This record gives sequence, structure tokens and C-alpha cells, in this order.
Amino acid sequence: MSMKWYRSAKRGAFFEPFAASVDKELFCSKLKIGNFFEFTKYMVVDGTRHLDRCEFEAFEKRIARKARSRGFVSSIMRKERETYEALEKFSEKVEREDLKQKNSEEIICLLQEYITKAAEAQQTFWVATCISEGFAKRIKEKLLRALRGLGKEDELEKYFSVITNPYGYLKTCAHAKETYEKEIRQAISEVKFLEKELKEINTISEITFLRTYRRGKERSGRDAMYSIVGEIGRRSRIIRSIQMMTYREIVELLSTEKKVPESKLRKRRKGFVLLFDKGREEVATGRRGRALAQETEQPFAENTTILKGMIACRGIVEGKIMVIQEGEFNKINKKDIIAITAVTPESSQMIRRCSGIIADEGGITCHAAILSREFKIPCIVGTKVATRILKNGERVILDAERGRVIRKSKQEAPG
Repeated sequence: MSMKWYRSAKRGAFFEPFAASVDKELFCSKLKIGNFFEFTKYMVVDGTRHLDRCEFEAFEKRIARKARSRGFVSSIMRKERETYEALEKFSEKVEREDLKQKNSEEIICLLQEYITKAAEAQQTFWVATCISEGFAKRIKEKLLRALRGLGKEDELEKYFSVITNPYGYLKTCAHAKETYEKEIRQAISEVKFLEKELKEINTISEITFLRTYRRGKERSGRDAMYSIVGEIGRRSRIIRSIQMMTYREIVELLSTEKKVPESKLRKRRKGFVLLFDKGREEVATGRRGRALAQETEQPFAENTTILKGMIACRGIVEGKIMVIQEGEFNKINKKDIIAITAVTPESSQMIRRCSGIIADEGGITCHAAILSREFKIPCIVGTKVATRILKNGERVILDAERGRVIRKSKQEAPG
């Protein structure tokens, strides 16, 4: 098999076969939300989700066409709220249930119900995010043309950050509202945006806010799922191994009492790749897993001196780099500029200790963007390769006015 993979998101070092297979179900399930999701290929390598690039680009084009309709955009935003509320109600139902009294068939039904509700929520979220990113791209193009007329094209990222980023932020940070609104009015007045552009900016605002709104509901749904899986592990007496099994293997275990050989589970603990291709699921280990992982590797210029990304929160700061991996947030020092794959809501209290954020992933509605604005930390996102290029201890200038990182030295930190 040879194809180009799109690196979708880093899901974390604890993204074991069960969690990876559930995530696959959320992406590859066909639901009645408009047939937007037609992903037939999916792979997890080292805790990172990958989708087939051609399928993802086709998905973006479908959403871009539909997003021309204001009614479609409104319906998706309404659907996103509804699906996450349904997920929260499901978690409340599971919390009230005595799972020990349920028979195997009832437990399977609960697990399948979670998959359906979580898939609906995840898919509408991705459609909404795609709409937001598409609008942002179009706003940026129009903004560049306007700034060229003013002789200010080198200030594109600054204006784009002012006009688009603060909207969702204003809903949760009332103390900054007056300052931001003044900046927004001034910037929009300068570039002479019309009603259509303002509606698109407001849509970006709402979707950014919804991203924050969904956090707790998504987490409660996930907690409910793990309660169900924990009960399955208790009954099957494989509590320690159940995370090494896939969703389909767990359903089969309850249905037929067929267990995955312990030898396979041991291999998975050492490292695995989960591949889904046209209806067939495989958990690959050893040589096969390494061969699949190589397909997702992307070349990059390690000696590059300037990295570029999208401004999430404006500002300029100079300091030493700390490359942060999953679960290492306690290593952040007060003056560190952190390079990270992606910021999660759970890391918010640790993130506020750093002086700057450089993220591989994300757009204007990502957690790094939301948290950096809340804590007023200079931040750029979407660099793609920051964690692979930047080294611990090297000095950089994070220029979040122009959306770039300038490497000053490549010296490793002592110790």
C-alpha cells in the first residue's frame, strides 16, 4: 500500500489500541449528517492520527461548497451543540446505571450507543472546524489584498490575528472585551470589510466558542465509555490488558468470549500501528508496524533558521526552547518558550507558566490559540515541524507579530 497521509492530530502517548480503534470508529462510521465523512483509510502511528490526504482534501472541498449556504452553516453549528449535549446526557445515564447488573448484550448496546453519539459529535465538530478554517483562509486572502492597497502587506498576520482571533475569546474573557473591540473596529474600518466578511468573522467566533463549550461534554462522554470498558475488563478478568484490545475485539470478547492471545497483547505494549483500510482493521507490530510507520514520515529541513506559522496570540519574546512531550508539562519553567505538538485543555494550568508557545498543529480555533489568548502568552500554531527541528536549550525569538520563529543558537541545554 502506498499513499500520501495527512497528519490530522497528535492524540498522545497513552493512545493505546482501544482508544485508537474507538477514534477510528468516530471517523469512519457513516452517519446521517450529510454524507460528508467518507474516510475509508485511517492510521495511528506513535499516538498520532493520520488520514488519507486525497480523502481529506475531498472532504474539505465538499464542506467548502456547502458552506456557501448560510443555512447549512447555521444547521451545523446547531447540530454541534445538540450532539455534545446528547453525549453529556448519555454520560449522566451511564453514571446512574449499575453496570454490574447489566448482561453482556446490554453492555454491548451501551458501548455501541457511545460510539454512535460520540461519532455524531466528532463529525459535526470536524465539519464546523473545516468551515471555520475555510472562512479564515478566505478572510486572509481578502485582507492581504486590502493591506497591499495600504502598503501594509507585511502586517498581514498582525491584522489577521486582531480581526479573527479575539471573537470567541471575548465570550469568556469579559475583562478584555473593551480593548479588543476597539482594536477590531479600527482594523475592520481600515480594510473596509463588508457585511459578508463580518458574517464570516462572526461564524469563526461562534465556532471558536463552541470548541471551548464542548470540552467538558466530550470528557464526560469519554469517562462514561471507560466506565463501561472497565466493567468489561472486570468481568473478563483482563483489566490490565483490555486497553491493548481494539473496540471490535472487545465486542467480540463479550459476544463469544474469544480472547486475544496474550502474546499479541505483549507485542502491542512495545509499540503498535493501527491501520484501517477499506473495511479491514489491523493492529501491526514489529517489522510490519515499522514499515507502515515509515509511510507517514515527512521530510523536513533540520537546519532551517526560520519557522513559520499562524499567529494565535500576538507578542514578541526571546528565550530558551523546551520541547514538551505528552505528560511532561510539569517540566515547564517560568521563562521557557515551549515547542509542543498540540495543547490540550488538561494542560492549561501548566501552560500559563511559560513565556511563549510554538505548536506543530492547530488553527485559529485550537486549544493553544484559546489558552494563549486567555493567558496573554505569545503563540504561533501550525508550524508542522517545530518539535522535530527545535532543540532543548537553544535560543529563539518567537515573533508572534509576524508569525515566525527565528533560531539564534542551537546549543543544547546542559544536563
